[in-house]
Amino acid sequence: MANYTDNLPQWLENLTEKFSQAHQENPDLSPLKVLLPPTQQQIGNAIYEVAFLADSDGLPLEFIRLLNVLKS
Repeated sequence: MANYTDNLPQWLENLTEKFSQAHQENPDLSPLKVLLPPTQQQIGNAIYEVAFLADSDGLPLEFIRLLNVLKS
């Protein structure tokens, strides 16, 4: 995600708004379903921003953005 945005919460807010507008124009389209809003997680020595969204079948999609790598 670092190639697409430097702010995962803002990216998700913009995406949610786009889905909401599309749903208003076409009620057959499902609104965006956020399973887990952006949170920070440490994996090894790296800090990530992680969010989960549901696809149109309800399956989870994980979005990860590297925030920082801790020195050991």
